[in-house]
Amino acid sequence: MTEKETLADKEIIEIVYNKVYNTMFELMKQEGHKPLVIAAVMMAQSMRLYRTCLEDNDFNSLVEEVIKTSSEIKPYDFESLEVKNKTIH
Repeated sequence: MTEKETLADKEIIEIVYNKVYNTMFELMKQEGHKPLVIAAVMMAQSMRLYRTCLEDNDFNSLVEEVIKTSSEIKPYDFESLEVKNKTIH
């Protein structure tokens, strides 16, 4: 993979991240859904996507890595959440 492709991949990840983040934000802040309901749905969908795309071995490794690094996950400050408007061209 070239450096240019890597940058493009990072940009795509940021675009998708912001879209999913904004959807989460809207469901919580504008539609009033509970954060744990949103998290449960997102986690279930994420796990199904991983299960669909990865071999059993890789899926299990991913789950183990998530558990091992869970203490590094930083919580959101609900008061400061806002829509991300960053657009990449």
